[in-house]
Amino acid sequence: DHRDLHSFPTRRSSDLYLSRVRIKQAVDFLRNTDLNVTEIAMKTGFNSSNHFCKTFKSILGMSPLKYRKLT
Repeated sequence: DHRDLHSFPTRRSSDLYLSRVRIKQAVDFLRNTDLNVTEIAMKTGFNSSNHFCKTFKSILGMSPLKYRKLT
């Protein structure tokens, strides 16, 4: 469908924006709480800790646990 082709880039950039917002919130949890990675993933709207960890690493270049150790 013609509309789907034109809306795809917008949808993709909005997904990236949402992921960055969620990861920013996750960073706050990692710095300021003792919540584990699965709890943080669920609180920030990810359906699985695996997807959360992959997204976190793709945005920040390291795993959530490594990030927590460095901060």
